[in-house]
Amino acid sequence: MTLLNPDSESIIRSGTTFPVILFSWNLLSVTKNSNRGGYNHKKDLSLEFSLKKRKKKRKIRKRMTNLANRGKRAYNGGDWR
Repeated sequence: MTLLNPDSESIIRSGTTFPVILFSWNLLSVTKNSNRGGYNHKKDLSLEFSLKKRKKKRKIRKRMTNLANRGKRAYNGGDWR
């Protein structure tokens, strides 16, 4: 009986872990598919590129605001460089 007990326990254990593994794998695959073609997937592919792009956009925005402020100052008769 003592020899059979651990065996049955291990069988039960393997039985419980196997479906859990399958279930988790299904969840993983589902999340993978949901990300494909979406924002996250693109981010994973080209994070570096998107960062560069964002930096560029920020630069442009900054320049635009500077120009706008300069125009305002000029309009108000202030001295602008």
